[in-house]
Amino acid sequence: MWKDVLRKVSLFTIVMIVTMLIGTGSVAAWETNKHAYHFGMHQFNPGGANDAMVWATAWSSTRIWRPPILQKAWTNCFPKRKGWILTKIVRPWRMVKFGYAHIPYCKWCWFNVDFYVRSLPPYISTAWFRWTLNSQGIGPWVWLGWRVSSPAALYNPATDPDGNPAEDMVVRNIQFANSPTRIPNDQTTLDNLEVVALFAASQDQGRLGPFIVHPGTEVIIDPVPVVDEPVVGGRTVLAKGEIEVPEAEGGLIPFVMQFIAEKDRE
Repeated sequence: MWKDVLRKVSLFTIVMIVTMLIGTGSVAAWETNKHAYHFGMHQFNPGGANDAMVWATAWSSTRIWRPPILQKAWTNCFPKRKGWILTKIVRPWRMVKFGYAHIPYCKWCWFNVDFYVRSLPPYISTAWFRWTLNSQGIGPWVWLGWRVSSPAALYNPATDPDGNPAEDMVVRNIQFANSPTRIPNDQTTLDNLEVVALFAASQDQGRLGPFIVHPGTEVIIDPVPVVDEPVVGGRTVLAKGEIEVPEAEGGLIPFVMQFIAEKDRE
C-alpha cells in the first residue's frame, strides 16, 4: 500500500492547513522550526486496534518536501517498553509507529509527536494519524497540519495521503494562546491544568466555526494580533481546536499544537 502512497505523493499537496497572521497589519511568518502535534483519539473499531501511526512531511524554506526530524514521541495508550515507538524515513515522509497492545473499542488516548525542521522557518508541516491493526489501516486518516505564514487560512487539498479524493474538512473551536516557556511533550494535553489555564487566560477568545473547507480550497481565518510570536529559548504559541471526522463515532477529535523556536541545527 505504501508504494502506492509514494507513487501518488506528487498529487498530494497537503491536508487541511491552518495559517496564522501575527501583528497588526504586518505580514510576517513565525520563526518556528519545531512543530509539536498533540491529539486525542478514541478507538472506534469494534474489532480493536493494536498499533497506530503518524506520517509527517514538511516543506521548509528550501521549498521541497522532506521528512522532519522526530525529537520526541509519547502516548499514554501503549505500555512503555523497548520497541513501542518505531520510526523510519519513507521519503518525503517520516513514519512514526506506536505499538503494540490491544486497544479496545472506545479507549481514549493522547498521541504526542515533536517534529523539528531544519532551515528557519519551516513554511509548512503536516502530519496524519491513523489507527491500525497489524499495521493495516482500520479507520479514517485524521488531519494534523499547519502552514506558518499569512494570511491566516484553513486549506484542504484535493487528495488524502493514499491519493484518494479528499472530503470536506471541518474544524471547530479554534483558539490560540502563549506559554511563557516550552511545555514538555508528555504534558501537552488538554487535560493538563497548566494548558487549560493558559487558554483560559488568553486574550484570543477563539472562533467557534464550523470552518468547512471543500477539497482544493481554503477558508481565511481572522488575524490573531493578541498572540505573540515564539521566542528562541522562551515563549511558545499554543493552538487548540477540534477536527470533525464523520466516519468516527464521537465526531470531534481534539488537538493542541505547540509552535517552538529553537536555534537552527546543521
